[in-house]
Amino acid sequence: MPRLVFLSPPDESLGFRLAGYPCVVAEAGPGAQQAVESLMRDPAVGLIAIDEGIFQSLPERLQKKAEGSNRPAVVPIPSLFGWERVSGREDYIIRMIRRAVGYQLRIRR
Repeated sequence: MPRLVFLSPPDESLGFRLAGYPCVVAEAGPGAQQAVESLMRDPAVGLIAIDEGIFQSLPERLQKKAEGSNRPAVVPIPSLFGWERVSGREDYIIRMIRRAVGYQLRIRR
């Protein structure tokens, strides 16, 4: 069964691990690039939830490859410490789902 892996900076990884999720720790830069490339080659990984700051630090070619990947799906998520700064949270979540699923969802209230 494909597994979910979080790719996060060191100061955020403990929460994912305490929740029982596998977490790869990396700082933005070359270490993160190697981690993403390795996770994308791993057939056991079905979803990579990557810290948005780390994702933005990746080379553009790798960002495009990750965004177009179906297996594993790569979903940038806001930093745990930066979530308060996200304006239009519902719109942000809709964009994340659209990017991960591949089509627009309509949320009814």
